Amino acid sequence: MMRVFFFPCLLLWPSWSAWSLSLSGRVGRILRRLEDDGDDLEAERALLCERARDARRTDMPAALCEGFVRLFEFRRDTNLEDPGPCAALAAIHADHEQWDKALSAAKEARRRGDASTFVRGLALRAKLAEWDWDDEDDAREAAYLCEADAISAFSALSMPGLSEDARRRRSARALESAKQRVFQEEEEKNNKPPLQPEENNDGPSKGGDTRPWIAVLTPDANAAHPLSQLLPSALGSVDKFRVALVTLCASDGSKARRRFERAADVVLEAHDWTPDQIAHAIQHDLGAVALVDMCGHAGSRDVLDVVVRRPAPLVIQGGLGTPALPGPGVYDYTLCDDVVVPNPNGNDDPAVIRMPFTYFCADREAYDDEEESEEKPTRSSYGLRDGAVVLCCANRPHKVEAEIFDRWIDAMKRLEALGVDAQLWLLNPSADARERARRRANGSDIVFADRATRAEHLRRLALADVALDTRVYGSHTLACDYARAGVPLVTVDM
Repeated sequence: MMRVFFFPCLLLWPSWSAWSLSLSGRVGRILRRLEDDGDDLEAERALLCERARDARRTDMPAALCEGFVRLFEFRRDTNLEDPGPCAALAAIHADHEQWDKALSAAKEARRRGDASTFVRGLALRAKLAEWDWDDEDDAREAAYLCEADAISAFSALSMPGLSEDARRRRSARALESAKQRVFQEEEEKNNKPPLQPEENNDGPSKGGDTRPWIAVLTPDANAAHPLSQLLPSALGSVDKFRVALVTLCASDGSKARRRFERAADVVLEAHDWTPDQIAHAIQHDLGAVALVDMCGHAGSRDVLDVVVRRPAPLVIQGGLGTPALPGPGVYDYTLCDDVVVPNPNGNDDPAVIRMPFTYFCADREAYDDEEESEEKPTRSSYGLRDGAVVLCCANRPHKVEAEIFDRWIDAMKRLEALGVDAQLWLLNPSADARERARRRANGSDIVFADRATRAEHLRRLALADVALDTRVYGSHTLACDYARAGVPLVTVDM
């Protein structure tokens, strides 16, 4: 496979952050210096230098995350009136789905006087993820914050209480904002030519292969991202085109990343490129006939900033991140199926590429690669009874909202009324959320499962009898996990 790499520019590093140390060791040195001399500005500069090595990664390394947390905790405790460090902590904890900490930090920021819609948005997301539900008040706050653009387009797609029109308006505004950013950049652009990618001897224009290029754009192609479980085999099966994988994250060297690299004809590692440079590479260096955006609003803002530049004659929404029509004027086509876009009258929208059965895909090799354990899991090891009917939802806590939770409890009560021993098996939220869930369940048996490795997660799913889907933000990769485990998935019509 031929590869094209975009090399990052050299950064200036502080003299006391030695290259010979690991990331954890470098961050440790930064924090020790912070404790010794209290120079938070120097600590911030050093941490930002570390972050700049791969600024688009959605999964910030744990050591670096801890460094920023410690920095903002230092500032929070040094100045007891400043809401800024609390807001920053709320954002970091929300990014890492530590919702109890995010809610506490957002509340403290508001107590210190931060009434911004940004902090209100963080507080609402954390409150809902903590299962602290107040349906009418939450719906009013969500509608207000959505119109104020304080909730991202992706979060708006899954926010309970919002109308479909509100979600579509937020999506359209996100696309319009991306177009405006491009317009402003064009106004300010100087005469320097865009940076050109390094290319090896078998570059895109060489090798005798005359098939046209398609560019597949994703914010992440590493092991931590769900696309690594879904997409590589599909890319490898394309035979009428050459496939360029355009990823906004540097390689993590994982087995999952290597599968991507084998599947694509070329990998464009664009983690340190501007959206304009990425679009230039797609349009001029590849001459791609189509750009396929695999994540839409589920990706970073940079994804939309590339898409609105239209670096290929056709721009297609792949839909694995947000299977929804994205709004007019950006995408020429969207991949979908009869579930995502029902077609009862047979009159199809010309912008819809309707796939047979399902538009979704999964990578069997990715599942086969998971390590097999000779020791099979038992129900008793997870607090489940052998004779019980186990209803399972392994979705992350922020996907669970009040209406669907109450439906699950209603199903439990009906089973109990028939004399059926039933248990509801959920992914473990915070201690406060667990207590709220048990009170709302009113005696029904709820068992919580701790976070696990992917291999253990896939093995233990087979202990369930029925999988329950969430309502607004439904299962994607997890639905494939249930199928792999042989557990039927029950969903609801909104």
